[in-house]
Parts: sequence; structure tokens; C-alpha cells
Amino acid sequence: MTSAAEPAIVARRATPPAPAVSTRRRNASSPPAEPVIRTEQLSIFYGSHEAVRGVSVDVPPRQVTAIIGPSGCGKSTLLR
Repeated sequence: MTSAAEPAIVARRATPPAPAVSTRRRNASSPPAEPVIRTEQLSIFYGSHEAVRGVSVDVPPRQVTAIIGPSGCGKSTLLR
């Protein structure tokens, strides 16, 4: 444990990986529906820090869609 006088050392990646997004359709024979959420080349910055880089995703209607990834990779930022 560090005292108040000692700074804590935290290891961080310079560029966090993009979140993995799964958008499987259940019935491949049905025509694709218009997505309820669509992003194309979305990038999000906090000042000069790029939190999300070039994310494109279509979320189909009435499907379970998961956004997975390690802590700090931008999942919540993407949804906001």
C-alpha cells in the first residue's frame, strides 16, 4: 500500500484496443433490417486524448448485441 507521500504507479496502454462487437443475425435467409444504432468511423476525444478511434458498427433491431473488451477500452464511451 502506498502512503500519501508516495505516488502510485499505474501501468496503462498507450492506445486501448477497440471494443469487440458481435452482431449475428439468427435467420440468415431473412433480409437485413435497418439498424437501430449505426456509427461510421466514430472517434471520440477528451481534449487531445482519443478515447475511441474509428469505430463502425450496426446494431440490428430485436437482437442481443454485446460489446465486450477489457477495462478502459471505450465500451461505455461508445454507448454514451
